[in-house]
Amino acid sequence: MTFQLMLALMAGVAFSLIAVAYRANAARGLPPAFAAVGFGLVGTVWFAFRSFWGAEAAGWSAPMLVWGLGLAAGLTQGVVVLLYREGLRHGPLAPLWCAGNLTFVTPAFYAVAMLGERLDGYQAAGMGVAFLCVVVSSLGHGEEGGAGGSSRATWAQRLRYGGLLLAMVVATGLVGVGFKYLAVTTSGGAPLNPRYNDCFMLGLYAALTLCVIREAWRHGCPRAGLGRMAWNGLVGGAGSVVGMALTARVSGLPGGIGFAAISVASVLAGALLTSFGFHEKRGPAWYATLVLAVVSVLLFNLSGLVAA
Repeated sequence: MTFQLMLALMAGVAFSLIAVAYRANAARGLPPAFAAVGFGLVGTVWFAFRSFWGAEAAGWSAPMLVWGLGLAAGLTQGVVVLLYREGLRHGPLAPLWCAGNLTFVTPAFYAVAMLGERLDGYQAAGMGVAFLCVVVSSLGHGEEGGAGGSSRATWAQRLRYGGLLLAMVVATGLVGVGFKYLAVTTSGGAPLNPRYNDCFMLGLYAALTLCVIREAWRHGCPRAGLGRMAWNGLVGGAGSVVGMALTARVSGLPGGIGFAAISVASVLAGALLTSFGFHEKRGPAWYATLVLAVVSVLLFNLSGLVAA
């Protein structure tokens, strides 16, 4: 296993703590926005420290392009929260879960179509199996939702729901596109990624926090369980920060396979943690997800072995 691929898998495991935090809040009847506030605050504080007081702090010397892309990336992730809420009004949960985990589709398209990166046969097969893994994982989630999940839904409602899903797939991957773009953009002869990654992620988390605070405000302050909610936010935030830092390290892998490996590892680890931690039912889709995740990672590794 290549070192960068191992980092990608570690990033996925770290991101799975977000699913655990969401699940823990859901068990108390709290909407996703409350957990997301915790992630945003933890990330903002951590990357503010690294950007202005860390050993390699760039601070305001970072180009405006870096700050602008970071803020834009954070806003798109805030939009994902809104799309998730809107999607539940028009259709079932399972496709939304799937769309939210297809974070590698947009950066993979950007890498191949815009940057001219290429995938070998094993990598392409691994991407395909990763896509299938995410789709199958969504089958393990309930079909609760609005009109889009009903046989009485009109074509207009179905088209609207389909548009929301497409928007989620695109939006969830825009952070990866930002990393890829900064990696090929130079300033003073050096690429902006990894030189200014801390500033990029500070902008991302700050914008995300503003978006989800607004969404949480709509639900009002919960009457109980504030300590547990804060703990869930801290755990999920730590996973998010570690996952993002590792994601930046693997963003240079060709064709977006680093992002695909992260998604697969996140889905796999999340399935294991929520199943055993919250005693969720393990059906055929759960076992199929595990098998497909392992196959996907093996294919990515075969590519490295053949190249060697």
